[in-house]
Amino acid sequence: MAHLQSGEVAAILLGLQLSSEIVLMDERAGRIVASSVGLRPLGLLGVLLDGKRSGLVAVIAPLLDRLEKQGGFWVAPSLRAVILQEAGEL
Repeated sequence: MAHLQSGEVAAILLGLQLSSEIVLMDERAGRIVASSVGLRPLGLLGVLLDGKRSGLVAVIAPLLDRLEKQGGFWVAPSLRAVILQEAGEL
C-alpha cells in the first residue's frame, strides 16, 4: 500500500476494520488494492448510478456536467456513455 495516498490507505484500513463490503474509491491503484483485500470499490459514478436506480437521483447527466465543469472531475467519454446508458439516459 506504499504507492497509495494516505486517504486511500485510510479508507481501505477502515473498510477492513469495520468488515465493510464496499469502500468508496475512485483512483485505479486504490481500487486494485481494495479489491485484492476483499473490498468492493465503489466510485463516484457508481454512487450516482446507485442513487438513480434507487430513485434518490432523478437525472445523472446534469450532475456529470457540473462535476466536469465546476469540480474538475474528468470522465472518459466512453465511460460517460456507459454510465448514462445504464441509467437509461441515452
